[in-house]
Amino acid sequence: MTNTNPHCRQFQKHLSHLKVDGYWVSHISDLFYLMGYGAEGCWGLFGKHRAALFVPMLAVEQAAALAKGFEIIPLKKLSEAYAMVVDYARQAGWKTIGYDPSHVTEAYILGLRKASGSKLKWVPAPGATTPLRVKKDSKELKALRGAGHVVVQGFNYMKRIARPGMRECDLAAEYESYIRKHGATKASFDTIVAAGKNAAYPHYITGNKILRKNEMVLCDIGALVDGYCSDLTRTFFLGTITPLGRKVYDTVARAQKLAIQAVQPGVKAAQIDRIARDEIERAGYGRRFIHSTGHGVGVEIHEAPWVGAASKDVLEAGMIITVEPGIYLQGWGGVRIEDTLLVTRTGHEILTK
Repeated sequence: MTNTNPHCRQFQKHLSHLKVDGYWVSHISDLFYLMGYGAEGCWGLFGKHRAALFVPMLAVEQAAALAKGFEIIPLKKLSEAYAMVVDYARQAGWKTIGYDPSHVTEAYILGLRKASGSKLKWVPAPGATTPLRVKKDSKELKALRGAGHVVVQGFNYMKRIARPGMRECDLAAEYESYIRKHGATKASFDTIVAAGKNAAYPHYITGNKILRKNEMVLCDIGALVDGYCSDLTRTFFLGTITPLGRKVYDTVARAQKLAIQAVQPGVKAAQIDRIARDEIERAGYGRRFIHSTGHGVGVEIHEAPWVGAASKDVLEAGMIITVEPGIYLQGWGGVRIEDTLLVTRTGHEILTK
């Protein structure tokens, strides 16, 4: 069968750099990126000139409709699956197969090695798709812009309907319903609505707390459009903002603005983190900025490049990153402001403006 997926073809060319004959993929996001379909229980096997998708019986028809041009091989039992993968590789004449140890349990690899015997070698090769996924093509950018547009509209809707007396989970549910009606498949991660003191927890789990007058409301939200994510955080106040609230909010806003202004090709990702962190430290809240400044976004909500103090990444045109400084004061609350950006040839484009 003829594979026309450009990402898969790039990956097949990339295999020579990995020094393996084939590569085994079980990570759902990688499968979607390379084949157009990924689901629990699916495996992809890629060689330089052929690729197959091993699929549970219940998913065969949908996989065939979405992963066009690939061999679709039904999996009946896990006990038989290992032998099927090994037989495919042997028939292709492969001797070595790479895999990403960060996305597969040791039990799977032990099963594959046992089925392979001494004729097939399994080689750890982590992050094999990262060099391809880190820079987005025109089709991906269309989806990412769409996701950015929907999440912004969703937040504007949240602001219009938010009122004292609502529960956090009610506002989150209204947001998710809205984006589904306006172009998104679903939220790109669990929606965070954190009111009052709960905003002090960066990855708060939305609960039943009632929104109250003059409280802050931190909304960390995303939308999934055509398989690609967006990420947006805004903090607003239901009424009057206190002097402390104004100081913290303005500090975070300045830190984000300065960091965004520095985003362009050739800049080290760690420098973006440093700029935001320096501004927050100058205001006396350095110890209250407790996470990195950002991360990449694509088919996953967190992917390369990484925008933190220890990052070795250098920004290139086509990369997508977030810039999201925050200040969190236990017992009071917190403020985070986040946007998703595209690094362009001349600077950057804010996708969640």
